[in-house]
Parts: sequence; C-alpha cells; structure tokens
Amino acid sequence: MAERVGMNGAAMRQANEAAALERIRRAGAGSKAELAQVLGLTPAAAGMIVASLLQKGLLEPVGSGASRGGRRPDLFRLAARGLYAGGIDVDRGGFDVLLLDLAGQVAGLRRGELPEGAPFGWFAERAASALAELMKAADVPDGRLAGVGLSVPGYVDARTGRIIRAPNLGWHDEDAVGPLRRALAARAFGGAAPSCAFGAFSVRLENEAMAAAIGEHWAGACRDDEDFLCVNVRSGIGAGIFVHGSPYRGAGGIAGEIGHVAVDAEGPVCGCGRTGCLETRVATPRLLASLGVPYRPATAARDLLAALDASESVRGDRGRRLAEETSHRLGVALAPLVNALNPSRIVLGRDLAVYGPRLLPGILAELRRDALAESFAAVQVSITPLGGRASAVGAASIPLAGVFGRDREGPC
Repeated sequence: MAERVGMNGAAMRQANEAAALERIRRAGAGSKAELAQVLGLTPAAAGMIVASLLQKGLLEPVGSGASRGGRRPDLFRLAARGLYAGGIDVDRGGFDVLLLDLAGQVAGLRRGELPEGAPFGWFAERAASALAELMKAADVPDGRLAGVGLSVPGYVDARTGRIIRAPNLGWHDEDAVGPLRRALAARAFGGAAPSCAFGAFSVRLENEAMAAAIGEHWAGACRDDEDFLCVNVRSGIGAGIFVHGSPYRGAGGIAGEIGHVAVDAEGPVCGCGRTGCLETRVATPRLLASLGVPYRPATAARDLLAALDASESVRGDRGRRLAEETSHRLGVALAPLVNALNPSRIVLGRDLAVYGPRLLPGILAELRRDALAESFAAVQVSITPLGGRASAVGAASIPLAGVFGRDREGPC
C-alpha cells in the first residue's frame, strides 16, 4: 500500500488513509502498529495517517489493546458521527429513507407513501424532506453528509443517473440525479448547493437489486464473499450480481433481470410484452392475488405470510401448493445462474426477508435437482440479515465507498 507507482504524495496519503479506514471498518478497531504491519507502512507513516484521520474526525480512540511485551497499544475505531450518507429506496406504493453513519449503523429511518402515478419530481421533494428531518433529528454537523444514493426497481443507467424504465412506478427516460440534487438543496441545505467537507457531494442512482447486493457486501451476509447473487422479490424481481468483488452490470447496465426469465409458457402477459415471465407468477402482488388478498404496499410481505398460514389451516392446502410452486419457479430461474456464475452465496431479500424462510427448503430442493452438483456444493443460500433495508443500506453506502477506497462498488 505504501508504494504505488505513478502516485503523487497527496494521492498516496489519501489511498493510505482510505485503506486504514477500511481495515478498521472490517476489524472494528485497530492500532497504529497493526495498520503499519497490514498496510506495509513504517510506524511513523502509520502514526501520521492515524493523526490525520483523528484530526478530520473520522477516527476516535477506543481504549487499549492487549500487550505484546511492552506498553499496551492505543486502539482506534471509526467515529460514527464523522460522516453520514442518505439512502433512498423506492418501490410501488412507498419509499424508505435512511441515514447511515460512518460505522455502518442506521442513524434514522422514515417511510413515505408513493401514490400511483406520482411523477418523479413529486417523489424527489418528499424524499428530500424526509432526509432533512432525519439529519435534523440526528444533529448531523455541517459538511458531514457525503451524499445520497437512490435505489429504483427497473432499468437504470447508473453512470449517467438516468432511469431508463421503471414500469412498476411509471417512470421512463427520467433524469434522477438532477431533480433529486435540487430537491436536497431546497429541503436539506437551506437553498445552498449540497456540499461535503470530504470531497464532492455525490448523488448516485442504482438498480434496487444491485443496491441490495452492495448493501450485503458492505454490511450484510456477503462481507467476505467475492462472487454472489442477491435476489429481490417485491413488485418486481431482480438479481444483483457481484463477480470478483465488483458489481457486474453487463454491457447495457441491466444485468440481473431474472424477473423476465420465462417459467410458464401458458402464463399471463408480462409488462415487458412477453408471456409467462417469472415476475408474473412470483412477484408479491401476484402471489397475494392468487390467494384473494388485496395488495397493500406497506404490509404486503406480512399479509402474504399470514395468508399462507391461514390458507393451510382454513382453506385446505392452497398455501402449501402456492409455496411449492413459487419455490419451484424461483429454483428454475436460479439454477442456470448457479451453473453459469458459480457463486459462493445467494441471498434472498426484500419481501423474501419476511416469507422467504417458507420457500427456502423448496428452492434448495430445486437447485439440488437442476444445478450441477459441483456448483450446488459451492453455494450457500440464505435469507438477508438486513431485513427489507438492504437496498437502502446499499444505496447509502455508495457515496461513502470512496472514503474507504471501495470506489469500484459505485457506478463506473
């Protein structure tokens, strides 16, 4: 880390500070001696880095470590209030806004409603107002908001900040970054341009499944995985894919649209124009409809779980059959990805955080049948530990990524 060809002194120092922060983030705490050893620095250089990060308010002392024959070393951890970021996760019917601190903890959360047909500008104003409320409640210091990430279900161009098509929201060819930045200026920065004391204030757009994958890699089930999938089910279905520790977006930026894998040749017409897509059979609103339960966005996953339980006890085996069919279809869609990508982990998220445990045995059984034995043996399939917040956490972590030297997790 200490020697990088072509780097000037300032760039070298910034890279070493980012590496030190990432090391401490992953370990929980660290000493100057540990940083020197792990990063290949001299003790003096490690001391200068720690002093700089303390002065910037990004590290704080946290007691002493175990002695190795001499004086007990001072330990340092991330200063949670040193930097924040906002994460906004929107889906049909509503949106979540959370504030993430530097230590990766959720410092505040707000839920807002999204009426059918609401334009993006209307949503941006309300999301910005919710974030302003969170910042005020958390007493975020001036210049300590790194930026905001926005997670949207649908096709997005993360590099340019445009929503290509979000059919479940009715948004098409929409500039997301510009209107959201202006709304933040008006609602959260008193009319001034948003700014951060640690570099340019960023507003980032990401597909919701990829945002979930980034969230799992940042603070969830996949912190130690390099090749994995995160599968989200709600009003739509998508997969966030990581390959060799980096997001895989494909040639056009829309890789992971597994909701449009055909699983039923006789199925209904999908919003994409094709017939029998996975989304038409497995999305939460479709499952609720098959049990005669109305779709309420704020409680849909819990409503479905309750309906599955009730249908087994009151309506015969409808719930059992639906769970079996849904598990089978998800397994059919995932098996080719297990064979093609050979991931170490698949994480089931969004609404599957609630009712996924009911489906997991059937999904595993289908993968055992359809995937190559060697590929199946290498993969772990689990439910997200982040509940329904993985996409919002991932969106918020994108503006923070550069501080930790994890720029590859943001849009290229």
